[in-house]
Amino acid sequence: MEHVQTFTAPSFVSSSDKAPPPPSSPPLDDILVAFLPSVEKQPAPPSGLSQNNVALISPSFVVSEKHLMLAITLAHKRKSNDLQRTLCSTISGTNNMEKSSQDFQPAWKRTEDGAPSPLPVVVVAVKSTRDAFETYLTSVSESPPTSLSSFLSSELAGEPGKEKFRRVCKAYKITDQERETSSLEDAVLCRIATKDVVR
Repeated sequence: MEHVQTFTAPSFVSSSDKAPPPPSSPPLDDILVAFLPSVEKQPAPPSGLSQNNVALISPSFVVSEKHLMLAITLAHKRKSNDLQRTLCSTISGTNNMEKSSQDFQPAWKRTEDGAPSPLPVVVVAVKSTRDAFETYLTSVSESPPTSLSSFLSSELAGEPGKEKFRRVCKAYKITDQERETSSLEDAVLCRIATKDVVR
């Protein structure tokens, strides 16, 4: 299935940020990621996968694939039994779990006539085979996975992109000085990487 990414978390950690693990350390499990542009409702628990090993993330405040991958790497390092909760925490610019969940957990609603209002969703899974992951994606949405990078680029383009830019700056408390001296992506990455040590 096209646009399903497989990666091992340590490959996204810069050598300048973290010393490599000793040779005797086992490699981390592969992580599977896919972007679904249209999911109509909260999906049923996955068949063949543990619910705790799957996360559904809203891309509303995601600025790039690198932003997402850093958050996944940090979540994976925590060895949590709840990927959804942990990923919402690591991708956010705050340690407030309630705020993190509000920003990054998809919130399905219905239109006035009762029809479902589809949402774009990033699906992340650990401890899964690719076949099981692709089967789950098919059960979640009739639309196949597409490019997350293209979606995020279009969201930040033009006049609508200015509104997302403002929302992201507010959510991550990015200062005017940061905006003048670095890109939005760099400012966001810095914030999530340092939020536990910088208050």
